[in-house]
Amino acid sequence: MVPFLQTTNFPKILTEHNVLNVDLNFRRRRLNQFWKGQVRGAAFWRIGTNLRIFKQMLQDSGDNEWKYRLLLFLFLFIIINFLFNIMMAILTNIYLERLQATSSKFGFMINSVYKHGVVEEMITINDQKANENYLRCLRMLAQKNGLKNYDTEEDPKNKQKLEEDANYKYNIDNIIMSTDQLDKWYFERNDLDYISMYCDLALRYALTLPSKQSRLVEHTVDICFGIINHYEKVAHEEVGSYKLKNKALRTKADIMEYNNVNFDEIRTCLFNALELLEKHEFTSQNTKSIIKDVTEIPEDQTLGNNMLNSILDLCSFFTDSRRPNYINIALQMLTSTLRSLECELSVLDKKYDSEALFGRKQAVHSKDERRLMELKFEKIPLIQMEISEILWYGKHYNQAIDLARSSAQKSMLYSHGNYNCAKIARIGFKNLATMYSKEGDKETAELCKVQSEGIEIPLEAFSVPSRTVRDAVLEYWFGSWGEVMFPG
Repeated sequence: MVPFLQTTNFPKILTEHNVLNVDLNFRRRRLNQFWKGQVRGAAFWRIGTNLRIFKQMLQDSGDNEWKYRLLLFLFLFIIINFLFNIMMAILTNIYLERLQATSSKFGFMINSVYKHGVVEEMITINDQKANENYLRCLRMLAQKNGLKNYDTEEDPKNKQKLEEDANYKYNIDNIIMSTDQLDKWYFERNDLDYISMYCDLALRYALTLPSKQSRLVEHTVDICFGIINHYEKVAHEEVGSYKLKNKALRTKADIMEYNNVNFDEIRTCLFNALELLEKHEFTSQNTKSIIKDVTEIPEDQTLGNNMLNSILDLCSFFTDSRRPNYINIALQMLTSTLRSLECELSVLDKKYDSEALFGRKQAVHSKDERRLMELKFEKIPLIQMEISEILWYGKHYNQAIDLARSSAQKSMLYSHGNYNCAKIARIGFKNLATMYSKEGDKETAELCKVQSEGIEIPLEAFSVPSRTVRDAVLEYWFGSWGEVMFPG
Protein backbone atom coordinates (compact mmCIF):
# COMPACT_ATOMS: atom_id res chain seq x y z
CA MET A 1 0.00 0.00 0.00
CA VAL A 2 1.30 3.44 -0.94
CA PRO A 3 1.46 5.67 2.13
CA PHE A 4 -0.88 8.62 2.20
CA LEU A 5 1.74 11.38 2.24
CA GLN A 6 3.84 9.69 -0.41
CA THR A 7 1.11 10.34 -3.01
CA THR A 8 0.57 14.01 -2.18
CA ASN A 9 2.46 17.27 -2.67
CA PHE A 10 1.35 18.56 0.70
CA PRO A 11 4.74 19.98 1.78
CA LYS A 12 5.13 21.74 -1.58
CA ILE A 13 1.73 23.37 -1.27
CA LEU A 14 2.46 24.61 2.22
CA THR A 15 5.82 26.00 1.05
CA GLU A 16 4.12 27.96 -1.72
CA HIS A 17 1.75 29.54 0.80
CA ASN A 18 4.10 31.10 3.28
CA VAL A 19 1.28 32.98 4.93
CA LEU A 20 0.67 29.90 7.06
CA ASN A 21 4.13 30.28 8.76
CA VAL A 22 4.64 26.56 9.21
CA ASP A 23 7.74 25.30 10.96
CA LEU A 24 9.33 23.29 8.13
CA ASN A 25 11.98 21.77 10.38
CA PHE A 26 9.29 20.38 12.59
CA ARG A 27 7.53 18.94 9.54
CA ARG A 28 10.72 17.26 8.34
CA ARG A 29 11.06 15.60 11.72
CA ARG A 30 7.50 14.37 11.43
CA LEU A 31 8.13 13.01 7.95
CA ASN A 32 11.30 11.25 9.09
CA GLN A 33 9.29 9.60 11.85
CA PHE A 34 6.75 8.56 9.24
CA TRP A 35 9.27 6.96 6.86
CA LYS A 36 10.87 5.08 9.73
CA GLY A 37 7.43 3.84 10.74
CA GLN A 38 6.95 2.15 7.37
CA VAL A 39 8.99 -0.88 8.35
CA ARG A 40 6.71 -1.66 11.28
CA GLY A 41 4.29 -3.76 9.26
CA ALA A 42 0.48 -3.73 9.18
CA ALA A 43 -1.28 -1.64 6.52
CA PHE A 44 -3.90 -0.47 8.96
CA TRP A 45 -1.20 0.82 11.34
CA ARG A 46 0.39 2.86 8.52
CA ILE A 47 -2.98 4.39 7.58
CA GLY A 48 -3.60 5.26 11.20
CA THR A 49 -0.14 6.86 11.39
CA ASN A 50 -0.85 8.87 8.25
CA LEU A 51 -4.07 10.20 9.69
CA ARG A 52 -2.47 11.12 13.02
CA ILE A 53 0.42 12.94 11.30
CA PHE A 54 -2.00 14.70 8.97
CA LYS A 55 -4.08 15.80 11.93
CA GLN A 56 -0.97 17.08 13.74
CA MET A 57 0.11 19.04 10.64
CA LEU A 58 -3.26 20.76 10.52
CA GLN A 59 -2.97 21.67 14.18
CA ASP A 60 0.60 22.95 13.74
CA SER A 61 -0.20 25.01 10.66
CA GLY A 62 -1.51 27.91 12.68
CA ASP A 63 -4.88 29.65 12.71
CA ASN A 64 -6.90 27.33 10.47
CA GLU A 65 -9.43 25.66 12.73
CA TRP A 66 -12.09 26.12 10.02
CA LYS A 67 -9.97 24.09 7.59
CA TYR A 68 -9.74 21.25 10.05
CA ARG A 69 -13.52 21.27 10.51
CA LEU A 70 -14.11 21.46 6.77
CA LEU A 71 -11.87 18.47 6.12
CA LEU A 72 -13.54 16.57 8.95
CA PHE A 73 -16.95 17.35 7.47
CA LEU A 74 -15.84 16.20 4.01
CA PHE A 75 -14.41 13.03 5.47
CA LEU A 76 -17.68 12.26 7.29
CA PHE A 77 -19.67 13.08 4.15
CA ILE A 78 -17.61 10.64 2.08
CA ILE A 79 -18.04 7.89 4.68
CA ILE A 80 -21.81 8.45 4.96
CA ASN A 81 -22.22 8.60 1.19
CA PHE A 82 -20.23 5.39 0.82
CA LEU A 83 -22.39 3.61 3.40
CA PHE A 84 -25.58 4.93 1.77
CA ASN A 85 -24.48 3.59 -1.62
CA ILE A 86 -23.77 0.19 -0.10
CA MET A 87 -27.19 0.21 1.57
CA MET A 88 -28.91 1.20 -1.70
CA ALA A 89 -27.08 -1.51 -3.63
CA ILE A 90 -28.22 -4.17 -1.16
CA LEU A 91 -31.82 -2.89 -0.95
CA THR A 92 -32.05 -2.53 -4.74
CA ASN A 93 -30.91 -6.11 -5.33
CA ILE A 94 -33.40 -7.43 -2.78
CA TYR A 95 -36.19 -5.28 -4.27
CA LEU A 96 -35.50 -6.41 -7.83
CA GLU A 97 -35.26 -10.02 -6.71
CA ARG A 98 -38.71 -9.70 -5.14
CA LEU A 99 -40.08 -8.13 -8.31
CA GLN A 100 -38.69 -11.01 -10.34
CA ALA A 101 -36.66 -13.88 -8.96
CA THR A 102 -33.68 -14.99 -11.04
CA SER A 103 -31.53 -18.10 -11.13
CA SER A 104 -27.85 -17.89 -10.26
CA LYS A 105 -27.31 -20.55 -12.94
CA PHE A 106 -28.17 -17.96 -15.60
CA GLY A 107 -24.87 -16.23 -14.94
CA PHE A 108 -24.04 -12.71 -13.82
CA MET A 109 -24.21 -11.12 -17.27
CA ILE A 110 -27.60 -12.58 -18.18
CA ASN A 111 -29.06 -11.75 -14.76
CA SER A 112 -27.86 -8.15 -15.10
CA VAL A 113 -29.56 -7.78 -18.49
CA TYR A 114 -32.68 -9.52 -17.12
CA LYS A 115 -32.93 -7.12 -14.16
CA HIS A 116 -32.41 -4.18 -16.48
CA GLY A 117 -35.40 -5.42 -18.46
CA VAL A 118 -37.50 -5.72 -15.29
CA VAL A 119 -36.59 -2.14 -14.38
CA GLU A 120 -37.61 -0.92 -17.84
CA GLU A 121 -40.90 -2.83 -17.70
CA MET A 122 -42.06 -2.23 -14.13
CA ILE A 123 -40.40 1.02 -13.03
CA THR A 124 -39.65 3.24 -16.02
CA ILE A 125 -42.56 1.71 -18.01
CA ASN A 126 -40.75 1.21 -21.30
CA ASP A 127 -41.96 -2.07 -22.78
CA GLN A 128 -39.91 -1.73 -25.95
CA LYS A 129 -36.57 -1.54 -24.14
CA ALA A 130 -37.69 -4.22 -21.70
CA ASN A 131 -38.57 -6.53 -24.58
CA GLU A 132 -35.17 -5.95 -26.19
CA ASN A 133 -33.45 -6.95 -22.94
CA TYR A 134 -35.61 -10.06 -22.52
CA LEU A 135 -34.93 -11.13 -26.11
CA ARG A 136 -31.22 -10.65 -25.53
CA CYS A 137 -31.41 -12.86 -22.43
CA LEU A 138 -33.27 -15.57 -24.33
CA ARG A 139 -30.63 -15.54 -27.06
CA MET A 140 -27.74 -15.72 -24.60
CA LEU A 141 -29.38 -18.59 -22.70
CA ALA A 142 -30.05 -20.44 -25.95
CA GLN A 143 -26.41 -20.08 -26.93
CA LYS A 144 -25.24 -21.07 -23.45
CA ASN A 145 -27.32 -24.25 -23.57
CA GLY A 146 -26.09 -25.24 -27.02
CA LEU A 147 -29.22 -24.33 -28.99
CA LYS A 148 -28.21 -23.50 -32.56
CA ASN A 149 -29.55 -20.09 -33.55
CA TYR A 150 -30.42 -20.32 -37.22
CA ASP A 151 -31.30 -16.62 -37.37
CA THR A 152 -27.74 -15.49 -36.70
CA GLU A 153 -25.46 -18.47 -37.36
CA GLU A 154 -26.40 -19.10 -40.99
CA ASP A 155 -25.63 -15.52 -41.99
CA PRO A 156 -23.37 -13.32 -39.82
CA LYS A 157 -25.01 -10.26 -41.36
CA ASN A 158 -28.27 -11.21 -39.67
CA LYS A 159 -26.62 -10.86 -36.27
CA GLN A 160 -25.54 -7.33 -37.12
CA LYS A 161 -29.04 -6.50 -38.37
CA LEU A 162 -30.54 -7.80 -35.14
CA GLU A 163 -28.23 -5.68 -33.02
CA GLU A 164 -28.92 -2.55 -35.10
CA ASP A 165 -32.65 -2.96 -35.68
CA ALA A 166 -34.96 -4.05 -32.85
CA ASN A 167 -37.76 -4.66 -35.40
CA TYR A 168 -35.71 -7.21 -37.35
CA LYS A 169 -37.86 -10.33 -37.85
CA TYR A 170 -36.72 -13.56 -36.25
CA ASN A 171 -38.11 -17.01 -35.56
CA ILE A 172 -38.91 -17.35 -31.87
CA ASP A 173 -38.94 -21.16 -32.21
CA ASN A 174 -35.18 -20.99 -32.79
CA ILE A 175 -34.64 -18.92 -29.65
CA ILE A 176 -36.82 -20.38 -26.88
CA MET A 177 -35.49 -23.67 -25.57
CA SER A 178 -37.71 -26.73 -25.76
CA THR A 179 -38.10 -29.50 -23.20
CA ASP A 180 -35.24 -31.33 -24.94
CA GLN A 181 -32.77 -28.65 -23.83
CA LEU A 182 -34.43 -28.04 -20.45
CA ASP A 183 -34.63 -31.72 -19.48
CA LYS A 184 -30.97 -31.75 -18.43
CA TRP A 185 -31.72 -29.06 -15.83
CA TYR A 186 -34.44 -31.21 -14.30
CA PHE A 187 -33.26 -34.80 -14.74
CA GLU A 188 -29.48 -34.30 -14.59
CA ARG A 189 -29.13 -31.28 -12.29
CA ASN A 190 -32.46 -31.52 -10.43
CA ASP A 191 -32.96 -27.75 -10.79
CA LEU A 192 -36.65 -26.99 -11.33
CA ASP A 193 -36.09 -23.36 -10.29
CA TYR A 194 -34.00 -22.79 -13.41
CA ILE A 195 -36.89 -23.93 -15.60
CA SER A 196 -39.37 -21.86 -13.58
CA MET A 197 -37.30 -18.67 -13.91
CA TYR A 198 -36.77 -19.37 -17.61
CA CYS A 199 -40.53 -19.59 -18.16
CA ASP A 200 -40.98 -16.27 -16.35
CA LEU A 201 -38.42 -14.70 -18.68
CA ALA A 202 -40.17 -16.06 -21.77
CA LEU A 203 -43.57 -14.86 -20.53
CA ARG A 204 -42.20 -11.39 -19.80
CA TYR A 205 -40.82 -11.31 -23.32
CA ALA A 206 -44.25 -12.21 -24.73
CA LEU A 207 -46.15 -9.71 -22.57
CA THR A 208 -43.92 -6.78 -23.56
CA LEU A 209 -44.29 -7.34 -27.30
CA PRO A 210 -46.19 -4.58 -29.15
CA SER A 211 -49.91 -5.15 -29.72
CA LYS A 212 -49.43 -5.34 -33.50
CA GLN A 213 -47.50 -8.60 -32.97
CA SER A 214 -50.47 -10.37 -31.37
CA ARG A 215 -49.84 -13.60 -33.27
CA LEU A 216 -46.29 -13.78 -31.91
CA VAL A 217 -47.60 -13.03 -28.42
CA GLU A 218 -50.11 -15.87 -28.58
CA HIS A 219 -47.59 -18.28 -30.09
CA THR A 220 -44.96 -17.49 -27.45
CA VAL A 221 -47.49 -17.88 -24.63
CA ASP A 222 -48.48 -21.28 -26.04
CA ILE A 223 -44.83 -22.37 -26.14
CA CYS A 224 -44.34 -21.28 -22.52
CA PHE A 225 -47.44 -23.07 -21.25
CA GLY A 226 -46.38 -26.18 -23.13
CA ILE A 227 -43.14 -26.15 -21.10
CA ILE A 228 -44.95 -25.25 -17.87
CA ASN A 229 -47.60 -27.97 -18.20
CA HIS A 230 -44.96 -30.58 -19.05
CA TYR A 231 -42.81 -29.98 -15.98
CA GLU A 232 -45.76 -29.48 -13.63
CA LYS A 233 -46.95 -32.96 -14.57
CA VAL A 234 -43.47 -34.45 -14.20
CA ALA A 235 -42.47 -32.70 -10.97
CA HIS A 236 -45.95 -32.31 -9.39
CA GLU A 237 -44.91 -28.78 -8.47
CA GLU A 238 -45.91 -25.38 -9.76
CA VAL A 239 -43.66 -23.87 -12.41
CA GLY A 240 -43.48 -20.13 -13.07
CA SER A 241 -44.99 -17.07 -11.43
CA TYR A 242 -48.76 -17.39 -11.02
CA LYS A 243 -49.19 -13.64 -11.61
CA LEU A 244 -47.35 -13.76 -14.92
CA LYS A 245 -49.29 -16.85 -15.97
CA ASN A 246 -52.55 -15.12 -15.06
CA LYS A 247 -51.65 -12.06 -17.11
CA ALA A 248 -50.51 -14.20 -20.03
CA LEU A 249 -53.75 -16.20 -20.07
CA ARG A 250 -55.88 -13.04 -19.97
CA THR A 251 -53.82 -11.52 -22.78
CA LYS A 252 -54.22 -14.67 -24.85
CA ALA A 253 -57.99 -14.68 -24.21
CA ASP A 254 -58.21 -11.08 -25.36
CA ILE A 255 -56.38 -11.94 -28.59
CA MET A 256 -58.58 -14.99 -29.13
CA GLU A 257 -61.74 -12.94 -28.61
CA TYR A 258 -60.51 -10.36 -31.13
CA ASN A 259 -59.92 -13.17 -33.64
CA ASN A 260 -63.41 -14.66 -32.99
CA VAL A 261 -62.11 -17.95 -31.61
CA ASN A 262 -64.51 -20.53 -30.20
CA PHE A 263 -66.42 -19.36 -27.10
CA ASP A 264 -65.51 -22.40 -24.99
CA GLU A 265 -61.77 -21.98 -25.60
CA ILE A 266 -61.84 -18.36 -24.45
CA ARG A 267 -63.98 -19.23 -21.42
CA THR A 268 -61.56 -21.99 -20.42
CA CYS A 269 -58.62 -19.62 -20.77
CA LEU A 270 -60.26 -17.00 -18.52
CA PHE A 271 -61.34 -19.63 -16.00
CA ASN A 272 -57.77 -20.93 -15.78
CA ALA A 273 -56.48 -17.40 -15.25
CA LEU A 274 -58.93 -16.79 -12.42
CA GLU A 275 -58.29 -20.20 -10.87
CA LEU A 276 -54.57 -19.36 -10.53
CA LEU A 277 -55.40 -16.31 -8.41
CA GLU A 278 -58.05 -18.15 -6.42
CA LYS A 279 -55.48 -20.78 -5.51
CA HIS A 280 -52.85 -18.30 -4.31
CA GLU A 281 -54.75 -15.23 -3.10
CA PHE A 282 -58.04 -16.42 -1.62
CA THR A 283 -57.86 -16.24 2.16
CA SER A 284 -61.56 -16.73 2.94
CA GLN A 285 -62.68 -19.71 5.01
CA ASN A 286 -65.31 -20.46 2.35
CA THR A 287 -64.21 -23.74 0.78
CA LYS A 288 -66.30 -23.43 -2.39
CA SER A 289 -64.59 -22.45 -5.61
CA ILE A 290 -65.94 -19.51 -7.59
CA ILE A 291 -64.77 -21.34 -10.70
CA LYS A 292 -66.07 -24.88 -10.16
CA ASP A 293 -69.16 -24.01 -8.11
CA VAL A 294 -69.80 -20.57 -9.67
CA THR A 295 -70.79 -19.36 -6.24
CA GLU A 296 -70.62 -15.90 -4.71
CA ILE A 297 -67.34 -14.30 -3.70
CA PRO A 298 -67.19 -14.17 0.12
CA GLU A 299 -67.60 -10.73 1.69
CA ASP A 300 -64.51 -11.19 3.85
CA GLN A 301 -62.31 -11.81 0.80
CA THR A 302 -59.93 -8.96 -0.10
CA LEU A 303 -59.69 -8.62 -3.86
CA GLY A 304 -56.37 -7.45 -5.26
CA ASN A 305 -56.03 -5.69 -8.60
CA ASN A 306 -55.13 -8.90 -10.46
CA MET A 307 -58.15 -10.73 -9.06
CA LEU A 308 -60.48 -7.82 -9.80
CA ASN A 309 -59.17 -7.45 -13.36
CA SER A 310 -59.60 -11.18 -13.95
CA ILE A 311 -63.20 -11.08 -12.71
CA LEU A 312 -63.94 -8.04 -14.89
CA ASP A 313 -62.42 -9.71 -17.96
CA LEU A 314 -64.49 -12.85 -17.42
CA CYS A 315 -67.73 -10.97 -16.72
CA SER A 316 -67.20 -8.64 -19.67
CA PHE A 317 -66.70 -11.64 -21.93
CA PHE A 318 -69.88 -13.28 -20.61
CA THR A 319 -71.85 -10.06 -21.06
CA ASP A 320 -70.63 -9.52 -24.62
CA SER A 321 -71.65 -13.08 -25.52
CA ARG A 322 -75.33 -12.14 -24.96
CA ARG A 323 -75.99 -15.64 -23.63
CA PRO A 324 -78.62 -15.36 -20.83
CA ASN A 325 -77.15 -18.04 -18.55
CA TYR A 326 -73.66 -16.54 -18.72
CA ILE A 327 -75.01 -13.02 -18.26
CA ASN A 328 -76.66 -14.21 -15.03
CA ILE A 329 -73.34 -15.69 -13.89
CA ALA A 330 -71.62 -12.39 -14.64
CA LEU A 331 -74.26 -10.46 -12.68
CA GLN A 332 -73.91 -12.81 -9.71
CA MET A 333 -70.11 -12.53 -9.68
CA LEU A 334 -70.13 -8.73 -10.05
CA THR A 335 -72.73 -8.30 -7.30
CA SER A 336 -70.74 -10.42 -4.85
CA THR A 337 -67.57 -8.57 -5.91
CA LEU A 338 -69.27 -5.25 -5.13
CA ARG A 339 -70.27 -6.48 -1.66
CA SER A 340 -66.71 -7.63 -0.98
CA LEU A 341 -65.26 -4.26 -2.02
CA GLU A 342 -67.84 -2.34 0.03
CA CYS A 343 -66.99 -4.48 3.07
CA GLU A 344 -63.29 -3.65 2.67
CA LEU A 345 -64.15 0.02 2.15
CA SER A 346 -66.18 0.09 5.36
CA VAL A 347 -63.25 -1.27 7.38
CA LEU A 348 -60.76 1.21 5.92
CA ASP A 349 -63.21 4.12 6.16
CA LYS A 350 -63.61 3.64 9.90
CA LYS A 351 -59.85 3.75 10.29
CA TYR A 352 -58.96 6.69 8.02
CA ASP A 353 -62.22 8.55 7.15
CA SER A 354 -62.36 8.96 3.37
CA GLU A 355 -64.24 12.28 3.62
CA ALA A 356 -61.40 13.81 5.62
CA LEU A 357 -58.84 12.45 3.15
CA PHE A 358 -60.81 13.85 0.23
CA GLY A 359 -61.13 17.26 1.89
CA ARG A 360 -57.47 17.80 2.72
CA LYS A 361 -55.19 19.32 0.12
CA GLN A 362 -52.03 17.30 0.70
CA ALA A 363 -51.43 14.13 -1.28
CA VAL A 364 -52.35 10.68 0.03
CA HIS A 365 -49.20 8.75 0.91
CA SER A 366 -50.10 5.72 3.04
CA LYS A 367 -50.75 2.44 1.24
CA ASP A 368 -54.04 1.96 3.11
CA GLU A 369 -55.08 5.54 2.38
CA ARG A 370 -54.42 5.06 -1.32
CA ARG A 371 -56.38 1.82 -1.25
CA LEU A 372 -59.30 3.56 0.48
CA MET A 373 -59.49 6.33 -2.13
CA GLU A 374 -59.07 3.80 -4.93
CA LEU A 375 -61.95 1.69 -3.64
CA LYS A 376 -64.34 4.59 -3.11
CA PHE A 377 -63.76 6.59 -6.27
CA GLU A 378 -62.49 4.01 -8.78
CA LYS A 379 -63.06 0.31 -8.08
CA ILE A 380 -66.59 0.45 -6.66
CA PRO A 381 -67.87 2.93 -9.30
CA LEU A 382 -66.38 0.71 -12.01
CA ILE A 383 -68.22 -2.38 -10.72
CA GLN A 384 -71.44 -0.37 -10.33
CA MET A 385 -71.16 0.77 -13.94
CA GLU A 386 -70.69 -2.83 -15.15
CA ILE A 387 -73.70 -4.02 -13.13
CA SER A 388 -75.86 -1.15 -14.39
CA GLU A 389 -75.19 -2.17 -18.00
CA ILE A 390 -76.26 -5.75 -17.28
CA LEU A 391 -79.39 -4.57 -15.44
CA TRP A 392 -80.29 -2.32 -18.35
CA TYR A 393 -79.86 -5.22 -20.76
CA GLY A 394 -82.15 -7.25 -18.48
CA LYS A 395 -84.75 -4.44 -18.64
CA HIS A 396 -84.39 -3.45 -14.98
CA TYR A 397 -84.32 0.19 -16.01
CA ASN A 398 -84.79 2.01 -12.70
CA GLN A 399 -82.14 -0.02 -10.88
CA ALA A 400 -79.76 0.42 -13.80
CA ILE A 401 -80.18 4.21 -13.80
CA ASP A 402 -79.69 4.43 -10.02
CA LEU A 403 -76.44 2.46 -10.14
CA ALA A 404 -75.16 4.31 -13.20
CA ARG A 405 -75.86 7.67 -11.53
CA SER A 406 -74.11 6.64 -8.31
CA SER A 407 -71.10 5.38 -10.27
CA ALA A 408 -70.73 8.51 -12.38
CA GLN A 409 -71.16 10.94 -9.48
CA LYS A 410 -68.65 9.18 -7.22
CA SER A 411 -65.93 8.85 -9.83
CA MET A 412 -66.45 12.45 -11.00
CA LEU A 413 -65.48 13.76 -7.53
CA TYR A 414 -61.94 12.42 -7.96
CA SER A 415 -61.65 12.81 -11.73
CA HIS A 416 -59.59 16.03 -11.69
CA GLY A 417 -56.43 14.19 -10.68
CA ASN A 418 -57.05 10.57 -11.60
CA TYR A 419 -57.19 9.21 -15.14
CA ASN A 420 -59.20 6.08 -14.29
CA CYS A 421 -61.81 8.06 -12.35
CA ALA A 422 -62.14 10.57 -15.19
CA LYS A 423 -62.61 7.78 -17.70
CA ILE A 424 -65.24 6.01 -15.56
CA ALA A 425 -67.10 9.29 -14.99
CA ARG A 426 -67.16 10.16 -18.71
CA ILE A 427 -68.43 6.71 -19.70
CA GLY A 428 -70.90 6.72 -16.79
CA PHE A 429 -72.53 10.02 -17.74
CA LYS A 430 -72.54 8.97 -21.40
CA ASN A 431 -74.39 5.77 -20.42
CA LEU A 432 -76.82 7.83 -18.34
CA ALA A 433 -77.48 10.09 -21.32
CA THR A 434 -78.36 7.02 -23.41
CA MET A 435 -80.59 5.59 -20.67
CA TYR A 436 -82.51 8.81 -20.08
CA SER A 437 -82.86 9.32 -23.82
CA LYS A 438 -84.46 5.90 -24.25
CA GLU A 439 -86.69 6.60 -21.27
CA GLY A 440 -87.91 9.77 -23.01
CA ASP A 441 -86.27 12.27 -20.65
CA LYS A 442 -84.47 14.31 -23.33
CA GLU A 443 -83.63 17.22 -21.03
CA THR A 444 -81.82 15.09 -18.43
CA ALA A 445 -80.14 13.14 -21.21
CA GLU A 446 -78.75 16.36 -22.67
CA LEU A 447 -77.48 17.46 -19.23
CA CYS A 448 -75.69 14.12 -18.77
CA LYS A 449 -74.17 14.44 -22.23
CA VAL A 450 -72.86 17.92 -21.43
CA GLN A 451 -71.53 16.66 -18.09
CA SER A 452 -69.72 13.80 -19.81
CA GLU A 453 -68.09 16.09 -22.36
CA GLY A 454 -67.08 18.55 -19.63
CA ILE A 455 -64.97 16.04 -17.69
CA GLU A 456 -61.34 16.57 -18.65
CA ILE A 457 -58.79 13.77 -18.75
CA PRO A 458 -55.82 14.72 -16.50
CA LEU A 459 -52.69 15.62 -18.46
CA GLU A 460 -50.67 13.31 -16.20
CA ALA A 461 -52.21 10.38 -18.07
CA PHE A 462 -50.24 11.29 -21.19
CA SER A 463 -46.93 12.19 -19.57
CA VAL A 464 -43.98 9.81 -19.50
CA PRO A 465 -43.31 8.59 -15.92
CA SER A 466 -40.15 10.09 -14.45
CA ARG A 467 -39.81 7.46 -11.75
CA THR A 468 -36.31 6.15 -11.10
CA VAL A 469 -35.05 2.95 -9.53
CA ARG A 470 -33.90 4.97 -6.53
CA ASP A 471 -37.41 6.39 -6.03
CA ALA A 472 -39.01 2.96 -6.34
CA VAL A 473 -36.58 1.32 -3.89
CA LEU A 474 -36.94 4.06 -1.27
CA GLU A 475 -40.74 3.98 -1.55
CA TYR A 476 -40.79 0.18 -1.25
CA TRP A 477 -38.65 0.07 1.89
CA PHE A 478 -39.51 3.36 3.63
CA GLY A 479 -42.88 4.34 2.15
CA SER A 480 -43.64 8.05 2.02
CA TRP A 481 -40.76 8.68 4.46
CA GLY A 482 -38.20 7.66 1.84
CA GLU A 483 -38.12 11.06 0.14
CA VAL A 484 -37.93 12.83 3.51
CA MET A 485 -35.15 10.68 4.93
CA PHE A 486 -33.08 10.54 1.74
CA PRO A 487 -33.87 13.63 -0.38
CA GLY A 488 -32.32 14.26 -3.75
